[in-house]
Amino acid sequence: MTFLPIVERELRVAARLTRTYRSRALMAAILGIVAIIMLLFGALGPAPAQMGGTMFATLSWMVLGFCLLEGGRTTADCLSEERREGTLGLLFLTDLKGYDVVLGKLAATSLNSIYGLLAMLPILALPLLLGGVTMQEFWLRALALANILFASLAAGMWVSARSRVERAAVSGTFWLLLAWVVVPPLSQSTTLYGLSPGFAFAKAGYGGMDYWKSFLCTQLIGWFLLAWASYTVSRRLADNAAPAGRPFWLRGRGVRQRARASRNDRQRSQMLDINPAFWLVMRNVSPVNWIWFVIIPIATVLLTLSFSAVFGIGLLIPAGLLVNFLLKMRIGVQACHGMAEIRRDNGLEMLLSTPLTTHAIIRGQILALRRMFTAPIIAVVVSEIFGFVCLVSVFGQDPFDRLLGLGLGAIGLLAYFGVFALDILAVTWAGLWFGLASKNETKAAFKTIFYVLVAPNFVLPFCLFYGAPLFIAWPIVWAAVAKQKVETEMRRLAGPRFGLGANTAGWVSRQGPLPSLVGPGN
Repeated sequence: MTFLPIVERELRVAARLTRTYRSRALMAAILGIVAIIMLLFGALGPAPAQMGGTMFATLSWMVLGFCLLEGGRTTADCLSEERREGTLGLLFLTDLKGYDVVLGKLAATSLNSIYGLLAMLPILALPLLLGGVTMQEFWLRALALANILFASLAAGMWVSARSRVERAAVSGTFWLLLAWVVVPPLSQSTTLYGLSPGFAFAKAGYGGMDYWKSFLCTQLIGWFLLAWASYTVSRRLADNAAPAGRPFWLRGRGVRQRARASRNDRQRSQMLDINPAFWLVMRNVSPVNWIWFVIIPIATVLLTLSFSAVFGIGLLIPAGLLVNFLLKMRIGVQACHGMAEIRRDNGLEMLLSTPLTTHAIIRGQILALRRMFTAPIIAVVVSEIFGFVCLVSVFGQDPFDRLLGLGLGAIGLLAYFGVFALDILAVTWAGLWFGLASKNETKAAFKTIFYVLVAPNFVLPFCLFYGAPLFIAWPIVWAAVAKQKVETEMRRLAGPRFGLGANTAGWVSRQGPLPSLVGPGN
């Protein structure tokens, strides 16, 4: 028997795909454009001698973000998708082992990620020509980035082996990587520092034993996760078996759960009367889905008030930006999920076969998002306004200065909330469009977050005072284009999965109706 046969087959298939070559060229092009812009603006800056070190740090952090996100984008749903479609058990009817399946799927899904990293390394080496970066620092940083990419892919594979739902697999990978990278440094323990993959990245400029200990720990943990995934995937095949009995200490929750279910049924009946698409989206959504976005801003305000004025303003601004970004990201992901789910379950085809119009279906999606996120948005806005007023009140002793600062700050705050509202509008419509048009929900979510929220930040350091019009125009353009796409393309994209494809449907419409297979008298 061939050693690792699935790996060999998947590599042969991937080598013939166009996107294998297109993706690595795209990664190199994106990083190359950023490097060229930094070269042009850095040469005109006040400190051109420091341009090499600044460029190397900026490009390294961009590649670091790419490596951390690849696990959730590529490997997080590879095994769970096979389990949902019922094809995972077929692989084990042969002589394949668990490690054959895991390593084969890892090779298939991670090839483009590895190619993307290799394509970006020559761009990352450009600062060597400018000075300020040593050859040792470059190679240690490149090795640390490859190590982080391996950790991200291994974490995604481990979560995918234990999951069935796509959203749970992607979110589980995100939280696992966040805990793996962030928790060891926050523990304030020198022993646990090396467990974080980011520790080797931070120590790349110094090297030494700390760097290699962190590198080795990440490798050991990554291979352990892959071995655990291999064991798990060969043991979790009976997903449709009857669930085991609940422990006796949990059986008392049945009464509360039945009461909650009855209350939810009444609410869903009301939703069905309002809009069937509204009910279809909200039927599986928990009513406490937004609670974390209420707790986070309140905790931010409390932390801000516990510090002095200087530390408070330094905390409130980045904390507010982070909370707003997380909330906008969550809205975009939910918009993708709502549209992708009803299309995957053939709900969109059934809705379009009724007298409901496309505008009514879209209105149901908007109503569901409004129901889920109105309270979090209000909580975020109120808490940020409260924190802003508290901070302004401690500056200056003259009442006129305080009033002037409050007025100028209010103008800036209104502009800030205006951009926040435009971003929410843009991620809503972009999420609906990508959820409708993308192959799966994960790709739709990543496209929404990257194109609408992340992409404008790449050019912000180079726009100076021209960055404000960009941040206003970008979401307006995305909202308008995505809204037009959803309204015009919904019927065309609702049924190609099981029916005629778009190209075939267009050919049929040009050729006229198909001839009847039965005679007129039958």
